[in-house]
Amino acid sequence: LYALIATIGFLGNLFVCFIILQHRPVRRPMNWLFLNLAISDSTILVFLGFRHIITRAVSHPHGPTGDYLCKFLTGGNIAWVGAVSSMCSLMCIALERFFMVFKPTRYLSLFRVVIVKRVIGLSWLFGLLFNLPLFVVARFDEKISFCSETWPTSVASKAQQTLPDSQGAISRARRKITKIVVTVSLIYCISWFPPLIDYVMMVFAPAQRHFGDTPHVAAVLMIVFNASVNPLVYTFQSETFRKQIKVSLFCLRAENTVNPLGEG
Repeated sequence: LYALIATIGFLGNLFVCFIILQHRPVRRPMNWLFLNLAISDSTILVFLGFRHIITRAVSHPHGPTGDYLCKFLTGGNIAWVGAVSSMCSLMCIALERFFMVFKPTRYLSLFRVVIVKRVIGLSWLFGLLFNLPLFVVARFDEKISFCSETWPTSVASKAQQTLPDSQGAISRARRKITKIVVTVSLIYCISWFPPLIDYVMMVFAPAQRHFGDTPHVAAVLMIVFNASVNPLVYTFQSETFRKQIKVSLFCLRAENTVNPLGEG
């Protein structure tokens, strides 16, 4: 189930990246944030896959080699870097909507593409610094044959800002994109709240909880679901994305029709 959801989610996020990078009509500041959100979600899916699929399928090395693998590959630490970057993207998207709706005169100066790209880079740097302790304390626990931490780690608190709908003055397009932001943020909160509670319990009540039990697996599946569902939100609620998807599919179909065998 995990592999199926993760694969579908990864392909969906990859397609979102393709649409944004290949088509100028969707290459706006807001969609650069959506691009980073898709990359962050893909990072989560890939490295949680290493943590929960690869480590179960093959024998994990022990000793120093196993510890280094846990720190940088199979421990899921890079997935948490992506998770923080994803959170930062959602916060920036919420701010972008706020300035677009309530302070349009300042919007153009604050949300230029070059500034948005710098903010995206800073979100990854912040994600790395925030999770730096995990790269220090992660190790391979031979007793449970799983990557764990040697001391309790702090759980990041996140604040999501839900902005009210505008009244009459904003355009239909603004309302649609605001609806997407609210939907993505709501799904994010619902999907991440149980996993955060689960990790808090594992930190402060380790005797009752452990990695790999049913609640932990369910919590991980919720994270994977969140990282997989955003492309569906873009597709079903954004008319621009739907149009560009149709254009891309039409172009691929036209290429196959004109040159089905790949002949020159």
